[in-house]
Amino acid sequence: MTPALNELPLQPFVDAEGQLPLAELEGIGIYAIYDRDRQLQLIHYSRNVSLSLQQHLLRQPDRCYWFRAQRCDRPDRQQLETLQQAWLAEQLQVPPGNGDQAADWEPRLDVRQWLPESELTAILTASDFEQPQLLKAAARRWETELLAQLTARGVRQSLRFDPKQKELGRLTLKSDRPTVSVITP
Repeated sequence: MTPALNELPLQPFVDAEGQLPLAELEGIGIYAIYDRDRQLQLIHYSRNVSLSLQQHLLRQPDRCYWFRAQRCDRPDRQQLETLQQAWLAEQLQVPPGNGDQAADWEPRLDVRQWLPESELTAILTASDFEQPQLLKAAARRWETELLAQLTARGVRQSLRFDPKQKELGRLTLKSDRPTVSVITP
């Protein structure tokens, strides 16, 4: 049985050495994310908790300072959804990432949403050959900006992005290990 959310230890996203102490969380599980002031921001589950937490850190670096997580050895989707609902029911209010700000927490970073309209128009009207190159250049710019922001926060861990996704205008962390599928009944 999984403990109540507040029974789990609150852990920092970035440790004293600038690393993301998430390796033990590779695999299926459920997690909660807290901001600098330890205010709950999101409760979610994932096929790879470690990778999802890293992706959330990239998408919401100002709101990812602490987390609680629980791996599940033999989960199924219904079990994870039930546990998520139980953790949400423990709260006095719905966390922003589970409510009106849910779209802000989507794990995929699509750089097109941040491009000026003129650049986006130029990309969308480019030839099939030029478009991936323009999207990759835009993704690299955002990658540099994100990594600088994380470095300023003290992150020293190397983060690798999937180069094929950059051609689609996305910044997606590259996992060295395949994700595990959730088993459904």
